[in-house]
Amino acid sequence: MIKISIPHFSLSQICQSGQCFRMYPLSPLSPERERYQILAGNRKLEIEQQGQICLFHCEKEPFEKFWYNYFDLNADYDIYQNQIDPKDRFLLHTARFGWGIHILRQDLWEMIVSFLISQ
Repeated sequence: MIKISIPHFSLSQICQSGQCFRMYPLSPLSPERERYQILAGNRKLEIEQQGQICLFHCEKEPFEKFWYNYFDLNADYDIYQNQIDPKDRFLLHTARFGWGIHILRQDLWEMIVSFLISQ
C-alpha cells in the first residue's frame, strides 16, 4: 500500500468529470473517507482518500510505473491555478469549482471511447 498526500486532488470530482467510465465508488468508509475502484487497461486499483491523504492499494512498482503517471501526480495543480488572471472571474470560478480534478493520462483507446460515450 502506498500512502501519499496530494493537494488539489479529489477522487469524487475526477470520477464525476466524465474523463473515464471505469472508475467506481465503493462503499464509503465514513462521510470524510471515500474509496474507489479504477480499471485502466488490464490494471485494477482500489484507492482511498481522506482529505489530502490517499492510500493506493497496490505495490510500489505498479504505482511508480503506471498509477503515478495515470493520475498526473507529477504536475503541480496549484501552479496552474495561480496562473489564472485574477480579473478572469469566470475562469477563477471554474477553477474553484473543479479544484480537485486531475487530467488522467489514459490509454488513447480508452480516452477515445470515454469521449464518445460522453457525447
